[in-house]
Amino acid sequence: RTRRQARMLELVRRMLPDLGEPLMLTLNRDVVCGRHKDGANTSDYSYILFFNDFDSNYTGGELVTEEPGGDRVLSEKNVWHRFCGRDHVHYNLPQTGTKYSIVAYSQSNAAAAKKGSTRRAAASAAQEHV
Repeated sequence: RTRRQARMLELVRRMLPDLGEPLMLTLNRDVVCGRHKDGANTSDYSYILFFNDFDSNYTGGELVTEEPGGDRVLSEKNVWHRFCGRDHVHYNLPQTGTKYSIVAYSQSNAAAAKKGSTRRAAASAAQEHV
């Protein structure tokens, strides 16, 4: 890992101390996910933070979590939202404009390794077809 990545992980660990190891961060741009659960997550909770440039607004893209007490809609920008991605179905509503988000979670070492090898294989295959 680079020093910048290590620093980012340390800052997130301080902000979200209840996440386990290994801590995973996913940076998203314009991602709209269908209904799913995060089956490989090992922590009780995941966190998401929505943000964007001040001069570039977006609308929509909220994260809906289907919880026993009813659906919860997460949308406020620049705030860490806690949700149970492992146990509750969740998805994004449609959006317009450019939306960025960071998702923080922990995952088993085996799942993280598999995800990494799958991404490397996909990137390698994509390079071969260029």
